[in-house]
Amino acid sequence: MLKRVSRLLLPVTLLFSLLITANPAFAETASSAGSSNNSLEFGSASSTLTLSPGINFGTSAFTFETYFKTGPVIDNGFFLGVGDGTGLSINIHSVTEIQIDGFCINATVFVLPTAMQVNTWHHLAIARDASNNETVWLDGVRAASGYNRWNNSLTYGPVFTDDRNYNGPTTGINKSDACGHCNGPGDRDFNGVKITNFRVVVGSSIYDPNSPTITLPTTPLANVANTKLLLNVSNSSAFLTDSSGNQTITNSSVVFRAADTTAPAAPTSLVATAGDGQASISFTQGSNGGSAISNYKYSLDGTTYTALSPTATTSPITISGLTNATSYSIYLKAVNAVGDSSASSSVSVTPVATNTGGGASSSSQGEVIPNVTTANSRNRKIISWDQPTDLVLTTYNKTTKKTKVSTLSGGEVSVTNPKPGQTATYTISSAKGEVLKAFTVKSKPESPKKVEAVIQASTLSASWSKSVGAKKYRVTITPEIGKPITLTTTDPNISIDLESAGKATLKVVAIGANGLVSKTVLKTI
Repeated sequence: MLKRVSRLLLPVTLLFSLLITANPAFAETASSAGSSNNSLEFGSASSTLTLSPGINFGTSAFTFETYFKTGPVIDNGFFLGVGDGTGLSINIHSVTEIQIDGFCINATVFVLPTAMQVNTWHHLAIARDASNNETVWLDGVRAASGYNRWNNSLTYGPVFTDDRNYNGPTTGINKSDACGHCNGPGDRDFNGVKITNFRVVVGSSIYDPNSPTITLPTTPLANVANTKLLLNVSNSSAFLTDSSGNQTITNSSVVFRAADTTAPAAPTSLVATAGDGQASISFTQGSNGGSAISNYKYSLDGTTYTALSPTATTSPITISGLTNATSYSIYLKAVNAVGDSSASSSVSVTPVATNTGGGASSSSQGEVIPNVTTANSRNRKIISWDQPTDLVLTTYNKTTKKTKVSTLSGGEVSVTNPKPGQTATYTISSAKGEVLKAFTVKSKPESPKKVEAVIQASTLSASWSKSVGAKKYRVTITPEIGKPITLTTTDPNISIDLESAGKATLKVVAIGANGLVSKTVLKTI
């Protein structure tokens, strides 16, 4: 049987991942909500907050949640720590695990759906309802499973029936006084962690533990019924004020930090549609830097930028005042309260006069619009059209962010698909800029090669050659005894501890930047 992984001989780029089937649409992201709010920074083990008189959870339903930013390492700090009795504590157990501990009455570890990342904003929520159903969500997605801390052969699903009596005050953040070894550096140590919008509710469950996903809350968090602690970190003069009015907070070396908002990221994946004296530009919005996008700017020369008026904050945007039959290379910048983003890659477009010929078959009187068709041919696309006219092909590679414009002649041409792991969008236009056909091609990455694996003692080690077009790899290890382990890594070298040196099967696939996966490589060890 495989034991819980206790030692990973992996570079810091290795990311553990349990597969999930869906990503919800959030009101906010953990990054945008966290970085746009003031926060409290715990620099080390000596950075603590003491709560008085503390919070007694007892047998009540409860909800705990916070936005938090990890430090340069992910360690075992306590979001809540017990003061005495059999009170409740909540702490990080590993990069993929959150522990809910009733001091001296056992502990449950919930396995997260994805690994927490260093220097990253996350949202953590825990809820127990009136029926004792309990679970954990990271960034709105529920835990994948759980197990007993002191007997990890006892495993649970994502919802645990928790009928324990947490009868004792929880009195600290990044401290747990009732547990001697838990309260020592290394066992309890938020190293550079920031928290903001921290809420504890006792007597009701804000979220339904049976829900696989939750919508991330907007900030600041509300002071709802039964709130026992609320830290919205309003300003530098009152940053330790409990907005619920139930706790007096004593600070030891915790530092107020202003919101770490930045300028937004540049828009990507620009696609232009020609109009009469204007162009419509659709795009993918980048990170807003923790501050809402307030407008976009455009440039026709890559140097001078003009703010849209009236303002526009979502895709697509319209640029007017252009000259028909003139080709433009357009760049965009996003704007927030901090400033402008860097410039996007350019997209080409040629505005065209509105059809005045009255016929559906012409864009101007007497001009016949060709019928364009495409067909697949191995790793190429065949483009054909039925009129003796040249066409314009605009190729935008979404992976490299590069745009290429070329002329198509002769009635039929072949176009090579993007390189392995990449995605490209092809737009075919008439000479006057009318879009005749558009399509997107995704290429799979190449399969991993030279896969080697060995089990020495109880350690499985595996390696393979880097695959062309691979951004990361998904590895599934199926032992003779025990459950399969699935992990995601960017490094083609892994080592992992097993319970025994029995046989195992290793499956490796490459995953491209476009999300497509290669063929599976199977290795029996």
